[in-house]
Amino acid sequence: METKNQLMLRVNGIVINEVKLRRKVIDGHLSEKYEVEVNDPILGKLSLTNDFLIEVKGGVSPKVWHTIILDNLVTLLFDNK
Repeated sequence: METKNQLMLRVNGIVINEVKLRRKVIDGHLSEKYEVEVNDPILGKLSLTNDFLIEVKGGVSPKVWHTIILDNLVTLLFDNK
């Protein structure tokens, strides 16, 4: 996945090319919280949780992968819309 700032995403060691930021549905209603959905050609669509190893590369550090927590990834994706 690359955003306007050339941000790349890797989940459990797999580079992700398709990512979607969407509002969570809680009790049948849209909440103000967001979730990250990735699409892998083999595994299909998955909503990320903190159980995944999430890494990003790009922006100010284009050559090094950095581990990131899910909440920070949501913020990065929201800022890069």
